[in-house]
Amino acid sequence: AIARDVLGADPGVVALPMISTIDYLVLREDPTARRLVRPALRQFVEEDLARDCVMIETMLAYVACDLNAKLAAERLHVHVNTAYHRLERIAERTGCDLRRFADVEELIFAIRLLTEPRGVARA
Repeated sequence: AIARDVLGADPGVVALPMISTIDYLVLREDPTARRLVRPALRQFVEEDLARDCVMIETMLAYVACDLNAKLAAERLHVHVNTAYHRLERIAERTGCDLRRFADVEELIFAIRLLTEPRGVARA
């Protein structure tokens, strides 16, 4: 069922070994995992979802670009200073050090757990 959920509405087949660990954990619908999200991270995600998701998109682009703000800025089609400013605001709002792997990992898990409905996974 999890492998099928990774596809969402898209047709096709996916082998379970091709699913990332994070996709598997997010798709499991574990209410305990959602409750364990730190309040500051939950507040950040919920507020950004209520706005325009710009900060979440910036964070996801930053991670997709291997923590390279310049590449993330290009991907987002914004000036690099805009990307740096957004990342600073994310750090301030969450209390995360975006140069620390553990902090980035926790924030990404929070984003994935709180934003993605079951059956919709990011590549």
